[in-house]
Amino acid sequence: MKVVIVHGQMHKGITYHITQMLVSKAFEGADIDEYFLPEDGPGFCIGCENCFYRGEENCPDHDKMEAVVGSMISSDCIVIDSPTYCMGVSGQLKALFDHMGYMWMAHRPEPSMFKKIGIGISSCAGKGSEEIVDFIRQQMQMWGVPTTFGLPVVAASPSWEKMSPDKLDDIQEETSKLASKISKAKPSPGAKEKIIYKFMKKNQENNVWNPRDREHWEKQGWLDGKSPWE
Repeated sequence: MKVVIVHGQMHKGITYHITQMLVSKAFEGADIDEYFLPEDGPGFCIGCENCFYRGEENCPDHDKMEAVVGSMISSDCIVIDSPTYCMGVSGQLKALFDHMGYMWMAHRPEPSMFKKIGIGISSCAGKGSEEIVDFIRQQMQMWGVPTTFGLPVVAASPSWEKMSPDKLDDIQEETSKLASKISKAKPSPGAKEKIIYKFMKKNQENNVWNPRDREHWEKQGWLDGKSPWE
């Protein structure tokens, strides 16, 4: 199995340790690519729209994006984590997501994404981790990832080292439960994913505003009845 992990932070704090705990249980022996933001990611999106209309290779940050996206495409599972920063994901992770807008189902989704598993992980001192995990999973779903899991953790601690024994036991239990679910998971779309795809397909059938997007859908055969989950 090939796994790519994108950390929405450079420091190895609570969120990082939770991710490592899950990885040790769910992906032992896996081939793992690991990226830390912002060092391994792009700068902020400047809104040039080159990715949408001219192709992602024309993005000013293409060199940085090529490595991360390439690892995602070749992986079986995508793991993305972020601590809670002011009730949201880290700015550097949001910058990565902004650069991947062209890969949404509304534009040019990567065919391999429809056959992957995605996992979002976040921790917070008191509140925000659930919303962040939902946001990460939403991004993956819009890329076409059909099966996603979330692991939000209320750490109630300023650091991993100061975590209470009871809280560490809780995290051990939650990561074990999630690892078990991952081991049994088979990527398959639910009703929500199918509805989103059907709506986006209808948009592409009527697309006269972005030839690059429509050509992508035609090339995959999705406008001729072929399913991305086949």
